[in-house]
This record gives sequence, structure tokens and C-alpha cells, in this order.
Amino acid sequence: GLTATQVYYFSSPTLLYKGYGCFQNAFPCRIKGAHYLNESPLFDGVFAIIKPVLSEKLKSRLRMHGKVYDTLHECLGKQVLPPDYGGDGPAYDDCVKYWTEKLLASEQDFIKYNKKGFVGRGNLGTSSAGDETMSGMAGSFKKLNVD
Repeated sequence: GLTATQVYYFSSPTLLYKGYGCFQNAFPCRIKGAHYLNESPLFDGVFAIIKPVLSEKLKSRLRMHGKVYDTLHECLGKQVLPPDYGGDGPAYDDCVKYWTEKLLASEQDFIKYNKKGFVGRGNLGTSSAGDETMSGMAGSFKKLNVD
């Protein structure tokens, strides 16, 4: 849960605009939909503040269901939902166990993929002005030859 102080801090219109603008325009995945269940009145209030900042397309993909699972069944189907949400799918605890085992079994793959494609800090050299100003690139750039 959030405290009233946290809600006050995070409900600044400027901060909300910047945060959701970044989420909406720069998040590296496509959001097909988000479904919120059993949300609190506090969440509804905060979302009402955020909603004007969101694009119409994103607004249409966000659904608040509260405690009425019939609307959730219409969107997703009962076969994929656990019995806790009125569905016919596997129990929530069984799903957690299955995916935990699956992810732990893939640990070596994660380790292997995390070693690819990254240049460590400092591997590009250092500049006299410091790594922060030159992004770690060595050289003064005083003389530049252009062909």
C-alpha cells in the first residue's frame, strides 16, 4: 500500500505527466492491455488524476474491474483465470510453482544471455575531462579531420 505522503508526492501533475509520458512513449514493449482487480478507492483517485495525460489508445487498453469478475471473463475468458477470480484455469499457487521451477531451470540461459552485448564501463578509455562528460571516450577532440 501507499501512505498519504507517498500519494501526495507522486500525484504532482508535473511528475505524473513526465512519468506517464515516458511510460507511454518510451517503454520498450507494446502494451496490449492492463486489467486491474480489487483496486482501492485511493488507486481510483490517483488514476483519475493520471488519466487525462494518457493517450486515447492507452486509455482504451486499461480496464478497471474492481470486484466484478464478469467483465474480466469477457476480456480474457474463464479458461485462463484461476478459480480465485471465478475462472476454470489452474490454481494460482500451482501457476506460481510451475513458473518458479521453469525460471530456475533456465538460470544458465539467463547467465549466458546477460554476458552478451554489453560494454563495461571504462572499456572505451577515459578522457581528461572525466568519464561523465565524455561518455568514457578517450581523446580531446581538439583536431577533427573531415574527408
